[in-house]
Amino acid sequence: MELSFPFLLSTVVLIVFYTVDFFFARLLNVLKQDHLELDECSPEESPDLDPAFVVGSLKQVAVEMLEYQRRRFHMGETGVPSTAADSDPVPSATVDFCNLPTAASSHPSENVVHVVVIICGLVGPFATVCQALFPNAFGWCRFNFAYFVQYIGAFSGVASVSVYTGRVWHCSSYSEVSRKQWLELMWFRLDFMCLMSVAAFFGAGSWVVTICLLAIGFYLAYRVMRIEKWMQSLQVETQLVRGEVDVDRVYVPGTVEAAKALGTSEKQGYNAVV
Repeated sequence: MELSFPFLLSTVVLIVFYTVDFFFARLLNVLKQDHLELDECSPEESPDLDPAFVVGSLKQVAVEMLEYQRRRFHMGETGVPSTAADSDPVPSATVDFCNLPTAASSHPSENVVHVVVIICGLVGPFATVCQALFPNAFGWCRFNFAYFVQYIGAFSGVASVSVYTGRVWHCSSYSEVSRKQWLELMWFRLDFMCLMSVAAFFGAGSWVVTICLLAIGFYLAYRVMRIEKWMQSLQVETQLVRGEVDVDRVYVPGTVEAAKALGTSEKQGYNAVV
């Protein structure tokens, strides 16, 4: 496949987006440390996607594989298995039931989804770079659109990543945010992730990168919606305990009176620029 200008431009835009998004994800995880209730309200069957944790897990797996191969090589030379049991003392027969590991998961399907999303987070940047370096080998990952469609996708990606980079640069000075601000920043990230998936599809023709971005975006959107639902229910329970909600009157949901009774704000969404 030929490397057109809009394809190369879209590839550069995607690389910039992945780089900026990595630092933005790390920033959001740091800001979330001040609000532990966000983790408490998050769904247990859908773990968070911390880039540093994912990279650390991959490093640990690589180290374990190297150690395992080293032991196999040593056993092949000496004929004696080299295990930790040869040097470590025999453990006590007493079993501490408090420290026994829990079951793997009561939601195996959600764990599979989590693994798939992590793989998508790694495949996306890898496919973006390989499509530009090896266009013939990775030509199956791309669609060929008309040039005007590619230009529309490329320039929309440039506009999106410019706004996204500017906003992330502005947020990098934040040392703390409220829970509402953190949720708004998460929605901001997910919105631009969807925009970049469209730019990747029409600009670079990369359906693989598009699927990876949408998979991560939908997974994180599910987590954020569950967190918002739990936060709203906790807020209503707190207001009921404090007597801040008038339980003698019943309001129609969605009306101004119901919003005032619950103490919710009339402002919806966020401003992506300010």
